[in-house]
Amino acid sequence: DKNIPVLYDVADVVWVKMGGHPWWPSLVIPDPNDANGSYTKVSGNARAKRMYFVVFYGSTADFAWVSDAAIIAYKGVEAFTKYAQESVDKAQTKSQKEQLTERFQLKVTIGRREDWESAVREADAALKQTSETRLTEIEPKVQFYTNKLVPPKAQSNRRTKSSITKPEESSEPMSTSTLDPADRSLLAEKTFEFKSDDENSSTETPIRKPPSVKIKLSKQTSNDSDSNTTPPT
Repeated sequence: DKNIPVLYDVADVVWVKMGGHPWWPSLVIPDPNDANGSYTKVSGNARAKRMYFVVFYGSTADFAWVSDAAIIAYKGVEAFTKYAQESVDKAQTKSQKEQLTERFQLKVTIGRREDWESAVREADAALKQTSETRLTEIEPKVQFYTNKLVPPKAQSNRRTKSSITKPEESSEPMSTSTLDPADRSLLAEKTFEFKSDDENSSTETPIRKPPSVKIKLSKQTSNDSDSNTTPPT
């Protein structure tokens, strides 16, 4: 564990990328199903990776253990798009540019846009809050998730649900909000997707995969030899 640094802490607001789905605003929290309340762990032997437990912002109660390779610190949509473009611009070769362009490719569908915008709005608000307030406001989702993990005795013969509560399994809709018309700069067209280089970064995806819409990043030539950018600050 000591050889893999801890990059995020409890109550950090982050972008999370689940396989085949767009980057999603999330919050790092302790796993309520863990007796020690762990929020991070190291998984794997030969290719050990650090994992973090997150809850996704938006209208559904979704949770997952995610590899740090699929997490970026959340500083807002504009900071993320700037980070994505700079990553592409700093690539030296055509293949590197193409790979990075694919990593940050937009894949937010119209059907998902409203919930994505709601999640962005929640994450933006969380940036202005204390860590304690962030955890307090997310507590209803945590309670909902915990209740789903422990079925009532009357339902004890039913198959236990997985560690992630899928949207279609939710019986109690969470409150949602949408962006004001004046905030249209935060629409999905401003978002890019990261293609995780770790295919096993999570156990399962919390959101069903919809058809995707794509937008390309410009592939400008750069003399900068550093192809690894620091997450937006």
